[in-house]
Amino acid sequence: MPTFSGKEDEDVNDWIRQFEVAFTVSGRPEENIRQNKANIAITCLRKITLQWYNEEKEKVTANLVNWCDHNDNRNLKSKLINRFTREDVKRRKMIELTRIKQEINKSVKEYTRRFRLILRIATRGQALHEMYQVNYFIQGLELMLEYQVRRSSSTNLNDAVNIARREEEAKGKLLIKTIGLNIGQVG
Repeated sequence: MPTFSGKEDEDVNDWIRQFEVAFTVSGRPEENIRQNKANIAITCLRKITLQWYNEEKEKVTANLVNWCDHNDNRNLKSKLINRFTREDVKRRKMIELTRIKQEINKSVKEYTRRFRLILRIATRGQALHEMYQVNYFIQGLELMLEYQVRRSSSTNLNDAVNIARREEEAKGKLLIKTIGLNIGQVG
């Protein structure tokens, strides 16, 4: 089962999806599934989240015994989402999203993975228009890739990512051919 520590770079919604998949795959019995899920989820809490859970449990003894999609005092899932989806973290991640850069010698794939993680945390529960997603993604690309992808007029993030990957691949092939020609000319 995946664990959740409540760190700023962890997405509570991602953890919940991973937990629910792991719970389903584990083949645990379906009777009283809400309480079974909540009990198993508690064993996956670490550090800040475990401390938070213990404090909540002390407040009300019948608290946090269910795992479901409605919001009440007994629902561990919704309480986790409410507690670990903080506005200050979302704001910091939004700022980070506007400043993220593809690091030197890092691939578009690695940059995209980082970008999407920050995007998920920054936009929890709210949509960010495609135009902004595309622009933030493109402005963080290495300069030559940024130019090539911007020329393509991508309308959504997936298109921009695919174009950036193709351009990176073409750049790599050109570099290999150029180096190969230069080595052949020397000998």
